[in-house]
Formats: sequence, C-alpha cells, structure tokens
Amino acid sequence: MHYGTTEEPRQLDMSALARVLPACALEPHPIALVQGFFQHPTGESWRTSITLVEPPAGQHLPHIEPMAALEILLLSQSVPADQSSALARDAIVRAHDRIATEHWSLFLDRYEPDSHYHLPVGHFLDWLRSDPVLWNNLRGGEVSTSTDRLNFIEHVAKVAASTAQFRGPDNYQSGWTLEQPPSWPLRTAMIEFVPEPPWIEKDWGDWESGDNPFLRWRKAIEPVAELLERTLGEPVYHFKNLGEELDDDSIHRFLFLHWCCTWQPQSPYVQYLMKSCNARTIEEFKAALIDPANYAQPFRMHGALSGTEPDIIRMAFVPRPALR
Repeated sequence: MHYGTTEEPRQLDMSALARVLPACALEPHPIALVQGFFQHPTGESWRTSITLVEPPAGQHLPHIEPMAALEILLLSQSVPADQSSALARDAIVRAHDRIATEHWSLFLDRYEPDSHYHLPVGHFLDWLRSDPVLWNNLRGGEVSTSTDRLNFIEHVAKVAASTAQFRGPDNYQSGWTLEQPPSWPLRTAMIEFVPEPPWIEKDWGDWESGDNPFLRWRKAIEPVAELLERTLGEPVYHFKNLGEELDDDSIHRFLFLHWCCTWQPQSPYVQYLMKSCNARTIEEFKAALIDPANYAQPFRMHGALSGTEPDIIRMAFVPRPALR
C-alpha cells in the first residue's frame, strides 16, 4: 500500500473538493420523504417514497436520485415494475446528454462503491417536464406527464430547504437551514463516525480480528495520524480499542477518503472526487488528503456518533379528485 508519495505534492484545489462534498457528512442525510404516490402491496411506505437529500456544501436546494425517483413516478401510474426500470434507465441516458456535467453529484454510499448520481431537484424536474420520450412511449401516450406529482416534489423541496433544521454538536440550540446556512465552518462535521469499514467485504468476517485490507490500512495510517495531530494540534483519528463493543473509530473526512482511495481507487466515487480537484493520479490525490496544508478548515475531534443532522420533512401527495 502507498500512503502518499516521496515527491513534493502538487497543490490541488481542495476548496473545489469541499464544494462537491455535503457539509454535514460525506454520506448525505435525508432531508425530506415525498410519500403517497401509491400503496405498496406489502404496506412498506419506504418502498414508495422519494427521498430528497442534503446537497453539496453551499447549495440551497435538496438533491434527488433520478433513477429511483423515476421508477416510483412510473409505478405510481401503473407501469409494470420491469418496464418502469427499463424506461427509467433509458431516460437517465437522455438526461446525461441534456443536463450539464457540473450539475450531477456523486455522493458516498458506505455500502456500495458504485454509488448513484444525484441532481438538484430543480434541474431534475425541469428536464423531466421537457422530456417527451419518457411519457409519449407509454401506452400510446395515455399516461400524462404527471404535472401534479412533479409540482408536489418541487413544493416539498422548497419547504425542506426553508424549514428542515440542521443541528449538531456545533449548534444544538440554534438550527440552520439550507436557505440560511451558517457563516461559520462546521468543525465537528469534519469528523466521520465509522462503526465498521466503508465498503466492507462479506468474506472479511469479523473485521476487527484476523487480516483484512481495512485493518492493514488502519495500522499503516497510525503514524500519519500522529504526525497530523502533532502538526495541527488536534486529533484526526480516534482509534477504537478493537473488540470493545462500546467504542468506534472516528475519522477526519480526509482520512476517510484516503481509505476509499486505497481500497477502491477505480470506483466511480473516487474518480469523481479526483476530477473535482483536478488530481492527475490516485497517488497525487492521496498525498493531498494527508498533507497538513490542506487541513485549513477548522475541525474538532469528538464522539462522532452524534453528528450534525437535519429534521426530516415528511409530506404525502394527495391526488386531485377526478372531475365528473
């Protein structure tokens, strides 16, 4: 494993990296659940809910996963499940052709390196309203463009942006919203709670014992973390006592990303992050993630089990009664 390079690291645009990451956690928090489009046979409402999530830092409207949202919108109009998935996949290809690259965000999924792209709700809805192919191919054009449903999603996004209160160790008493984000940096939000390795493999068994890539990386990163702490005056990694049930790792988000780069350097998520800051190679990016000069945003180690999270807005769509 390599944990940097022996060459002088090229200065990357780490502020550009910060702009593609959510403010509160690398894995974006749900902000709103849009429900009520149809009833699932098992009664599990989460299977029929469209989730709006925290956007990258500095953006003011929630993001949405187009593929998942499209499938639910199509299912709500009685399109069979297999047809819904196929139509949604084809639509996403067209969306990538129509919507500029800078509007697509790729967020961390702790369980899957091949995470799904998200869009700002407004860009998703504007494209969907203007895409005739998706709707005209359904039952000879009998299925409408579902204007009421799309308008409702837009309404929920605006409500969530203005009312969902973000609170955490930095601001338990006074929350903030996407519309009015704080002027101060989120010090404790730079620390990620890690109860188990991200992108863990099943064949590792009990990851805290034996031999696996995460434990090898964890051991090798210890001297790096110690050097960063001495240089910066604040811990960047709380190493749990392995085998201790009531203890967990807490890691500065840059070291968390260093693990992702070490374990899955070719994953879409890592490649997306590299592109955001113009890193030419994975080794150059990893070197930047452990360079003390790039830890300019204030941070504070804490028990990251309790982090900065928003209230979740839940709103249910109620169809208009049919005219007689």
